[in-house]
Amino acid sequence: MSNIIDDHKDAVRKVLREESIGPMNHIKEFDKYQSLISRQVDQEMDVLLSEGEETHSFEEFSKYLKDYSELVKKIEYDSRRSIKLGMFEVQCDELIRSLGKRAQNICDKLLDRVIEYHRSSNREYILIYFHIFHLIFMK
Repeated sequence: MSNIIDDHKDAVRKVLREESIGPMNHIKEFDKYQSLISRQVDQEMDVLLSEGEETHSFEEFSKYLKDYSELVKKIEYDSRRSIKLGMFEVQCDELIRSLGKRAQNICDKLLDRVIEYHRSSNREYILIYFHIFHLIFMK
């Protein structure tokens, strides 16, 4: 009797092992977001943002903003939220939501920087025009 039970346990383990290959492979699809998962990209963005306008141009910040905006869309709209793989159904809603939110937070930081960069440039232009105005009309 013990042998029969052990044989069935082994058979069940074998089936579970074989059927778990699909979900394990599906998880690998999220490896491309590892920097978001580990929050490494947050640290990189903090360094980038702390370097400021002296090191990076408005166009560079705008490019990063565009790239991360596209990443948010890719995560939220191209990722499969639920997938049936053999006897398992993998639910990825929470992971996708979390990755999208992290990428959106980076976008928000970049957007704040781009706006501030733009404001700063506009203030400089206002001062230049004000100076020109005084030179021309306030002689």
